[in-house]
Amino acid sequence: MALVPRIVGGLKTITNADCPWDIAGFGGTRLYLEWYLSRPAALPHAACFPGAHSSSAFALFALYFLWREPQPQRARVALVGVLVLGALFSFAQQSRGAHFLSHDLASALIAWLICLGLYLQFFDYGKQPDATQA
Repeated sequence: MALVPRIVGGLKTITNADCPWDIAGFGGTRLYLEWYLSRPAALPHAACFPGAHSSSAFALFALYFLWREPQPQRARVALVGVLVLGALFSFAQQSRGAHFLSHDLASALIAWLICLGLYLQFFDYGKQPDATQA
């Protein structure tokens, strides 16, 4: 669970994307740039994408994978809870002008993929035991 916010925080430092509150038209002073355009050197460095606050909630996807096989009912409840908590964190930041919806959706996807990757690497209960190690 600690890995998700650390990775998302690291991505924020390299993506160089503005927060809505920094962009003209949303109360800021910077020009809006499409994501695929090069950022002019005259603009200050930005660190707003993906959303870090919501990644703290989405890191709890790990609970879903932890309980997926041994306790499927608990896993489903955890999944719904994580989605609700992540949506609340996302809404709070978006209502402040700190993020666009895409920032938090990207955060959720990154968290899901990290947790899924770790699950498949270390906790995949569906793997058949290797007969040569018996």
